[in-house]
Amino acid sequence: MATKKDGLGSGAAPTATAAGNHSTITRALALIRMFRQLSGEMPMQQADILLTIAGSPGLTMGDVSKATGLSQSSVSRNVAALSTFHRLGQPGMGLVTAEVDPREPRRRVLFLTTTGQVLVTRLMRTYDPNFSLGADIDARLGMSVVRVGEEAGRRGPGANVKVPKITP
Repeated sequence: MATKKDGLGSGAAPTATAAGNHSTITRALALIRMFRQLSGEMPMQQADILLTIAGSPGLTMGDVSKATGLSQSSVSRNVAALSTFHRLGQPGMGLVTAEVDPREPRRRVLFLTTTGQVLVTRLMRTYDPNFSLGADIDARLGMSVVRVGEEAGRRGPGANVKVPKITP
C-alpha cells in the first residue's frame, strides 16, 4: 500500500526511490514487450530458458532444468520451440541450437544461434546499453559508434548520418 511518505499515490512529487523504481519497471516492461514482439504468446518458461542459455552457453538440458527449476520434459519441449524445428512439424523460432556434446555423444549442449544472440543483445540493451555477446554480434546490430562517428566527421557538422538498421 502506498503511503504519503513514499510519494506514490499521494499526489506528491515522487521521491528519488520512486523515480528509480519507475525507471526499472519501465525497462522491465520494455523487455517483456520485446519478447511479445518476437512471439505474441512466448511463455515465460521459454524466455527463462533463452536467457539461461545466453548466460551460460553449452549447458545440457539437465543443466537448464536445474537452473530454471523446470522439469526436463518441459525444458526439452521449450528448447524445441526455441530451435529451428518445433514438435509436430511446426517451425521453431530459430533462437537456440542443440549440438552433440563432444565429451558425451548421447548428450546435447545448447547454444544461441546468431539470431538468438542478436535478439538477446537487443533485449539486454534495454537494461545496459553497453551489453555485448561479442564484437561479431555488435557488428551485426550495426552498433559501431566509431563507424557512425567517422561517417559524421566526413560529412561535416549538421549532416544526416544513417545508423545501420538492426537486423538479425
